[in-house]
Amino acid sequence: MTVSQPRSQCTTSGTVAAPHFHFYVGWKGPLAFLVVDWILVEELTNEHTPQIWYFANPQGSNGFPQGCSMLPVSDPQNWRWMTWNFPMTAGFWMHNSPYRVTVQWRYWVQMKGQRGPFQTSIEVNVQNLVVTSGDVGKVLKWDPERPELCDTSFSYSITCAQRRPVQVKISIYSMDGAKVYELTEQKICPGSYSFTWDGSVNTGYYGGGYEGEEPTNVAPSGLYTFDVEVIGPAYYYDADWIRSKALTVDYLSVEDYGVDESTNNHIYLIRYALSGGRNTKGGEIRLYDPDFLLLKTWNIASLECLNHNSTDGLTANSTGIEHSIWVSIPVDSMSKRGIYHFVLYFKDDFADQYKAHQFKFTLPIGRTIEHTFCAPDSAYDSAYYTAYALAPSQKEIPIPIPDRCPPRGSIPRPADIDGDGVNDWDYPSDIKIPSSNFVVGLFGIRRGVERGFLWWRTFMNTGSLYSLRVGLDSNNNGLLEPNEIQYRIGQCPWPYGMNRGYIRLKQDGKRHVHWESYNDSNRNGQEDPGEPKVHFIYDPLENRLKVYRKTPQGIVYIEYIGNPDNYPGWLSQ
Repeated sequence: MTVSQPRSQCTTSGTVAAPHFHFYVGWKGPLAFLVVDWILVEELTNEHTPQIWYFANPQGSNGFPQGCSMLPVSDPQNWRWMTWNFPMTAGFWMHNSPYRVTVQWRYWVQMKGQRGPFQTSIEVNVQNLVVTSGDVGKVLKWDPERPELCDTSFSYSITCAQRRPVQVKISIYSMDGAKVYELTEQKICPGSYSFTWDGSVNTGYYGGGYEGEEPTNVAPSGLYTFDVEVIGPAYYYDADWIRSKALTVDYLSVEDYGVDESTNNHIYLIRYALSGGRNTKGGEIRLYDPDFLLLKTWNIASLECLNHNSTDGLTANSTGIEHSIWVSIPVDSMSKRGIYHFVLYFKDDFADQYKAHQFKFTLPIGRTIEHTFCAPDSAYDSAYYTAYALAPSQKEIPIPIPDRCPPRGSIPRPADIDGDGVNDWDYPSDIKIPSSNFVVGLFGIRRGVERGFLWWRTFMNTGSLYSLRVGLDSNNNGLLEPNEIQYRIGQCPWPYGMNRGYIRLKQDGKRHVHWESYNDSNRNGQEDPGEPKVHFIYDPLENRLKVYRKTPQGIVYIEYIGNPDNYPGWLSQ
């Protein structure tokens, strides 16, 4: 089947699509027996191990091949015929390459014996249905409030040796892999086309989950991606698509580790997992700013994976391999306030299995981070340079932590801090956060039971702990009093925990409260491998709490915005 001859035509050479091969023999006279020893179909390529189909002793059928347009004689009805057919569906799986088809056959003449074996072969160039796009590495930029930033157009091409109508399915995905839009339309192959997404959603709705917010079919601002699938008349067999189905990114997370003051770089930890039958051919991490401009690209092949201590971030297997990679970017490069977008691109290594011999990209997957770094102004410049001018002792203010919890001695027990009906200890270590009205205070939470028998009372300890609290200094006395407490931002969940608390000055002039606890299981006063750790980082101005838990399997991260009192269960164990 060819572009110039769209209906099925027989040929012994040239370019064909979805070929269906047949071999026939015609004769007159006393033919006693006719057999085909084998049929060999082989791809003629040096790019990979070629496709080969071999059929031994295939069974033929009597008669001239149905639909054959190449009549070998003018009076075929006066001949006897035997036909051997190549399976029809196999032609759809053939690559866009040259192929040679060879048949070995023999026959016997009555009273004269065997003739042969003989070999007959032809060569054809296969060009099956394939879809490609030069925009496969492009992200779609959409912001309904800022149309000048939008770019949601992409192009694609459909090629095939046969001219015919095909079905094209266009899918638009958000960067978390959710399909937000789908359209199916008819196109003519071969041809080149373009498509522009209007930002609408036809696979669900956004919004409606909060008071006053109406559901909408307009996608929220962000980056998106696309896939194009083309389907011919033979639906299951005759199809192609842009994106890889052999390689997937199982998950992606981006963790903000703040600024490394020694390099003045923002530090981020990228975690992801790759599933596939082979390692990936290549991969990139891209960072886009709040205006969708590309800031930086990292080649994953050159980055060290923390999980395996080697540059193996492109490895994959059938069950999924987890990777963790550090990336850094100068502070000056992230001067805009707003949402930044990390996007991962991977390319599979299955070109030998694709009709067009191309490596296919996965759907890009992305995560966003909110950066509150304001554009430089006089107030910011002052805070920024003040932070750098301060002595190290002023950049980090330690929070005094007693040796024991619960304490010994006459520490005041003014209030029931944790609501268990027993008053708790208030340590004399309150610290006012500079340039703010917030106060940090340390409390001893007595997790246990009182046993009272007339005049004799005992206390049974069931795992007491420290608890770091923050609140507004309403009476301006520099102390955190029980009625001023707003949030609990850290505690020590281990009976032999070691703790460290401090207030650190960030480069943007803001102060964050840090609380670190680790389980000193061997009680040597040092943090050793295998001893769990929790690190709390609290921004009182934005009421934002980040909690990191260090485990032998890696770091677990969670972030709270607003009231962070509802901690996960492991914090209170």
